[in-house]
Parts: sequence; C-alpha cells; structure tokens
Amino acid sequence: MKDILCINYHIDMGNITLERNLKYLFSDNMDFFSFNKKNDSNIKSHFKNRSLSHKILSAITLRKTLKKYSNNKTIIFNSIGPATWGYGAYKCENSILMLDWTRSFSDFVNKKRIKRDNIHILQSYILKRIPKILCRNNKIIENLANCYGVKYSQMKRIPGPLNAELFNINPRKTPTRPKVLFIGNDFERKGGSLLIDNLDLILQKFDITIVTKDNRANVKGVNFINDVKYGSQDHKKILYDHDIFIFPSKHDPYGMVLAEAASAGLAIITTKFAFSSEELIKNENSGIIVNEPKECISALMHLAENPSLIDKFKSNIHRETHINFSKTKLQKLYMEIINN
Repeated sequence: MKDILCINYHIDMGNITLERNLKYLFSDNMDFFSFNKKNDSNIKSHFKNRSLSHKILSAITLRKTLKKYSNNKTIIFNSIGPATWGYGAYKCENSILMLDWTRSFSDFVNKKRIKRDNIHILQSYILKRIPKILCRNNKIIENLANCYGVKYSQMKRIPGPLNAELFNINPRKTPTRPKVLFIGNDFERKGGSLLIDNLDLILQKFDITIVTKDNRANVKGVNFINDVKYGSQDHKKILYDHDIFIFPSKHDPYGMVLAEAASAGLAIITTKFAFSSEELIKNENSGIIVNEPKECISALMHLAENPSLIDKFKSNIHRETHINFSKTKLQKLYMEIINN
C-alpha cells in the first residue's frame, strides 16, 4: 500500500485517457482506484449502461477502499464525483482534488443560470473543506470561486497530465495539398458540424479526415474513420499522416486530443474555449487560437494562403510540447505540489 491513493472517475473517454496518463506518470508513487468502472471488455458499450444502481454498487467498493487509506494516507480525487460518492469515508484534510470540470461548468462558461440543487449544495460544502484543489485550466478556478465559494488560496493551477512520449512523432514536411484532421465523438460541441457545413470550401485547398462515431461526417469528400484504438499504431499513423489539427470546440474543459496533436507536431487551429489551448499553444507561433468556432474556418484558409506557417507551427509545437511536458518534468512538478 502506497502513501497516495488516486481515485479516477470513468465518466467518458477523456477521463479514461487522464487515468492512463496518471498511471504512466505516477505508478511508482500512487495506488489507483477506478470509480464506476464498467464494461472494459467492450469499450463501445462502456458508457451506455452507467445506471444509478451501478454507481451505488461502485460507491460501496469505493468507500471500503477509502477507509483503508483514510488514517494517514493522501487521497487524490481526479474528479468531484467520487469525492461526493465517497464523502464520510475519508478525511477532507488529507485529501486533494484535481479538476477541470464540475456539473455547473458548461452553464458557467455559456453564462447560463446555475442549477443550485441539493447536489450543488453538497459539492459546495465538500469543495470548501478540501484544502488543496489542483485545477487544469483557469476557467475552472473562476467556476469554483464564483459558483461554489471556494477560496483562491485553496486552488492552484497545474498542467494537464500528458503522456507526450506516446505520440512523439517527428512532424513530416507539409505536402502541396495539406491534410486536415478532426477527432471528436461529441460532434456538435466539439465543432464537427461546422466542418461539414464548410466542407466544399475546405476541399478546395485540403484533404480532410474526421474520426468520430457520428455518421454526419460520413459524407463524400471526407476520409471518415469511426473508430481507432487509443495509442495504437493506427492512431499514431493517423497523426503522422496529417498536417493540421482543427478543433472548433464550443467548450472543452481540457481537450486531451489537442495535447495528442501537439505531441505529434500538428499545426493546431482551435478556439479559446478549448481550455488546454492556453497552455499548449503560443498563438500565431505554434498554432492559432480564435475567439469563436466559426473563425477556425477563416484561420484554416489563412494557412492555405501561407503554407510556410504550417511547417513553422508544426516544428514549434512539437519542440515546445516535449520540453514543457516531458515525463520527468511533470513528475517533479506534480509531486512537489502534492507533497508541499
């Protein structure tokens, strides 16, 4: 039994990737528990049957696990969900929370009314009691302060737990007709429909591949891929065979696909609402960050008229990502924050 237990929440593929990366970085330092884990043998149905009854059964196991570590161990919750389901089985003063999302985050970003129900009240109470909250973007810090009453002194900004080495692919020389890539299953929120709406314009200058389970992308002119195993040779080849990663997201708490594209040295076009962009991209130096999703199309056409920028962005983002997010650097930074 190690001195640190990290609790992850299997709520979507982004969370599962975060868990993989945390294990890659800290398997020597932490034990791990996956809350709400289900159907790993059939990943396609992994989230289809995430019922309340299954959460309750998973919570029983979670609480038993927490009690084993509760006396003198550090508990890290990589989500507010398991901290809520496990409340009472751990000591808040021995706990750390890592966050890039809350139930109110989408409404907060979109300036909608926040639902202040019983769960919100409970989570506000828990959040204000946990002494150290590590936030993966600046917007979540604002969200916690404004919507939950968390003190700024409790919160600290940390980089995302990347596995940059997994996609360490030297970027290729950009061909005369560059290839554009989009990856995302939440097709509307991540801006995939915008690409389909502007497909004729895009195809004048680029080839385009869309990796998604959404059949709206399965149209003439698109290299449509509906499934790829994470971290596989096929996944790496898709990244290597493309030049520009476009991600016109309406909002993304982190956007791990951006980190993967940056690791592989793709020129990135995205919005300021994909919140990992603020730490991964130097605007106009290693990619383009726009204010609104529709501006991603104009940015793409700008690269078509200035092809030398594509190679510049690719080289810069590949170099900067592997300097700033190396395994050694992230391990040192995280453990210093956790232990101090």
